Amino acid sequence: MHPVALGAAGPGPASLSGTLLLWRARILGVPLLWKLFGANAIIVLGTAATAIVMHVGRPGMWITLSAALIVTFVVNGALVYLALRPLAALEEAAGRVSRGERNVRVAPSPLADRDMTRVGQTINRLVDRLTADRYHMRKLASQVITAGEAERARIARQLQDSAAQTLAALSLQASSALRDCADADMRKRLELIHDLTVDALEEIRTLAQTVYPRVLDDLGLPAALQWLARRSRTDQVDVSVQLGDPIKLSREVEAVLYQVASEGLSNALRHGKPTHVTLSLTPDGTRVTLEVVDNGEGFDMSGITRGADGFGLFAMEERASLVDGVFSVESAPGKGTRVKVSVPLAGEE
Repeated sequence: MHPVALGAAGPGPASLSGTLLLWRARILGVPLLWKLFGANAIIVLGTAATAIVMHVGRPGMWITLSAALIVTFVVNGALVYLALRPLAALEEAAGRVSRGERNVRVAPSPLADRDMTRVGQTINRLVDRLTADRYHMRKLASQVITAGEAERARIARQLQDSAAQTLAALSLQASSALRDCADADMRKRLELIHDLTVDALEEIRTLAQTVYPRVLDDLGLPAALQWLARRSRTDQVDVSVQLGDPIKLSREVEAVLYQVASEGLSNALRHGKPTHVTLSLTPDGTRVTLEVVDNGEGFDMSGITRGADGFGLFAMEERASLVDGVFSVESAPGKGTRVKVSVPLAGEE
């Protein structure tokens, strides 16, 4: 006999065991409410069958007994249903907590027993602890951002007040020596020294503005975005700014949003080869959203991995998380890139 035909003659022990395990999993996976209803139904039917057999010659007796059992079943089922209703509230609260909501509370139910009440109180204490921890993390993040921005401002001031001043003085000395020099060969050398000094001075000033733009402190984020757009425009790339209604933001939020805008714009110009980039800042009452949109080449999002992308996307995501922001990137080959970060306003916290 062919071995395949022999194997297909009937289910073997392994197949039977697998079928039993499958049915066992299905039975155990039935909700608790239906398990209790099923157990009550079996008890009622068994009792009714026994009563019918024992009182087969007395129809009035078994009809009365069967009616009493049915009423008992219905009342018992209703009580079980009411007793398990608080489980739905617990499940909903746990789901909302898992989605990151922090204003979740399990309201006490008059139908809940002591065990369910303790579970609800435990969830409330857990949410309170998560809220307190998040508050302390937000406070620490604010201190980290403030310290970082203070250090960047200090470095920018040193570049402006020390290195830039020294190069400016060197440029003046080279100009003075160039006017007094009569030797042609020496004049060429002094002209080269003067030109190199002017170029270095311009690079130092640009670097100081890149490290920490003073316009962010002096005029705020909208003006800083407009300054960033003007500095990045070229004959090949147009950079525009779209601003919503004026809104007051904390220094930490403005610093994070500016850094994300600067990094997103830099990535677009370096890698996307766009002809147009738009920076937009839009408040909507409870949140403020910053977007950097370009019409460049785009890239395949499935090929981006943490630490290996080279675009600084995850660095921007980490910055946004410091102010409880939501960071996202949309891109596809040939369809440009959209970098978006949404930050809650102080009132929502």
